[in-house]
Amino acid sequence: MSTGAAEWQQPGRWRRSAPRLIAFGFLLALLGPGGALALQPADCGGPTTATLAEVRGLDQPPLPEGESVVIEAVVTASFPGREGLNGFFIESQSTLEPAGAFVYAPQLTADRAPARGERWRLRARAGRFRGRIQLEALDAAVQCGFGRIEPPVLSASDLEAPGHFVDRLVHIPGPLTVTGVYNLGRYGSLRLSAGGRAFQPNNGTPGGRLLPLILDDGSHQRDPRPVPYLDPDGVRRAGDRVEAITGIITRAFGDWRIHPVTPRPSSPPIPARIRRPLTTASGWCISMWKTTSLIGRGEGRPRKRDSGGSDNASGPPWMPWMAMCWCCTSWRIAPPWWRISWIW
Repeated sequence: MSTGAAEWQQPGRWRRSAPRLIAFGFLLALLGPGGALALQPADCGGPTTATLAEVRGLDQPPLPEGESVVIEAVVTASFPGREGLNGFFIESQSTLEPAGAFVYAPQLTADRAPARGERWRLRARAGRFRGRIQLEALDAAVQCGFGRIEPPVLSASDLEAPGHFVDRLVHIPGPLTVTGVYNLGRYGSLRLSAGGRAFQPNNGTPGGRLLPLILDDGSHQRDPRPVPYLDPDGVRRAGDRVEAITGIITRAFGDWRIHPVTPRPSSPPIPARIRRPLTTASGWCISMWKTTSLIGRGEGRPRKRDSGGSDNASGPPWMPWMAMCWCCTSWRIAPPWWRISWIW
């Protein structure tokens, strides 16, 4: 009987604690992944725990690594996912202490990432990556409308100290000249110069001024496909002209770089008639025709030719066919019997 009484009292105890459970569930709904209250639209415009200038340490030492901050700023560029930079850039609208920062958020996909021109209130932690100051461990975010950042116009002399504009949106007027294309296919980057194409200073040819910035493609991927910055003919040559660039200045892999905020250009489609890979083979057919005829006789060196310059040995009858197969320009388009002769 006592056991039955205890069983009848159990539901009453749960009913008495139901309001507390509902309140606890509501609190869990407000909690973010980091255990703090999630940001709400009503928080927009409210006080923040730090400014981007304090995060970067413009007038004082930067915030220590791992400190949690709440910041409200405008998104200046977004490069989400592994195809981009795994994050986005934000900048303050303050004209007294303009500052920018990169927000590392690899969990954001292209359809969920903040877009350029949107104003967001974020809660993240101050961090470092290879010495670069950034925001990471983003655990709460809410959009607070839209904002506009007017990029400063930089000349070639202003770019001598790119560190003053790190992680900020800038505009570089043209015309600029493509000077180096060595890393275009490998890393999607170009070297630029102002005032014409830059040359080696010791070759006696006057040239332009090499910029201390690399034009990057908004990605750190190797061997990008499609290759960016190609012209309609599918090429990009040194000496080509670039009208102007609006992008984010940052530093990576030992160089200062600028990532344009415009969509990354893609290469033109490859026509179907040349889409198939072509494998070529070539050989010195004349030498085979004249001197290899002695192979069948086991002699170790070519025979002497007569006074007319022709060899007096005709050689095996299959030698012309083998020479023709060596001169075949494409393995894929060669007839099957040519392939057999080529292997043989």
